[in-house]
Amino acid sequence: MKVLLVGAYPPPYGGLQVHLAGLQNYLERKGHSCFVVNLGKNKKLRSSKVTSPTTSIGVARHLWKRRDHVCHLHFGGNLHTRILLLALIAGVIFPRRCTTTIHSGGLPVWGIPADPLRRILMRISFSRSRAIICVNQRIAGFFRDLGIRRERIHVISPYAAPDGAGNRRFPDYLGAFLKKKTRILCSIGLLEEEYDIPLLLSAFRRYAAFNPGAGLVVIGSGSLHSMLEDRIIKMGLTDKVLLTGDLDHSHTLGVLSSSHCYIRASRYDGDCISLREAIHFGIYSIATDTGFRPEGAVLFQPGNENELLERMLAIPDCPDGTGSGADNSHLDRIESILSNSPRAETPQAPHNEAL
Repeated sequence: MKVLLVGAYPPPYGGLQVHLAGLQNYLERKGHSCFVVNLGKNKKLRSSKVTSPTTSIGVARHLWKRRDHVCHLHFGGNLHTRILLLALIAGVIFPRRCTTTIHSGGLPVWGIPADPLRRILMRISFSRSRAIICVNQRIAGFFRDLGIRRERIHVISPYAAPDGAGNRRFPDYLGAFLKKKTRILCSIGLLEEEYDIPLLLSAFRRYAAFNPGAGLVVIGSGSLHSMLEDRIIKMGLTDKVLLTGDLDHSHTLGVLSSSHCYIRASRYDGDCISLREAIHFGIYSIATDTGFRPEGAVLFQPGNENELLERMLAIPDCPDGTGSGADNSHLDRIESILSNSPRAETPQAPHNEAL
């Protein structure tokens, strides 16, 4: 089978990017050929297996060039008009061979658009997909309400179990910070409003009063970086909180597997891969109750600082290390959906055309 994966590709290492790279590796290990059209911000990515077009026309050209493939679209964030048109074009180029995965937990929050024309465009665009994979039930409900046929909607986690505990040969600044702390708390995500990092900082300042040797590592980048740096200074936390920016996935896993606790304070989520990774490593994991958290997470209500602090004060002295074990059965389900597409081909040598 020849698969065309279309979506954001790492770096940076957000949840969607990590899933796309993990799915590519999984499919290639199973003997399938994969090529990636990168829709992410990093347009410097070029290889025999990845291309990064800078225009919508360029994206469409690559889709047409590989029209003998099975197409798998990956979308996160707001489904703006450009994304809807891409879904529509892909559905036309790959009739009955286009699958779409929706990663954004914000979709049910935004709701069905009030504008009837936009609602029609959204329904037509996604009706072209042979299958729509949603990372949680609320997103699936959104598409059912939109009028997509139920038999086309599948709820499948995007998580792929990591290989090993990551790279613990950290950059000097990160390694020095970790060595000074007796207890490490970790948060991974974008520095954007919906991730509620200010709430996490407020709760951590109160927590640090009970645990003066604790440190908080916040991994990720975003538009609030400067504001959060200023807030950390004003709160007197410069020696206790480190904003690392983006790290490669191996170093992120290294920090995560070295931590005493992982915290996800987001106001909503699709499916949080870093939370599942923390649980996989046996790390005490605290997360907002968004209605679709994996087993093993300790929950608190979004925006409730007191409840978050209460959960933080229950962090054990040492991670239990038991973990949840590796289960990639959901990737088997995705492979099955792609393989059952009409004209899906049997495994063959990888497509090595460089662009």
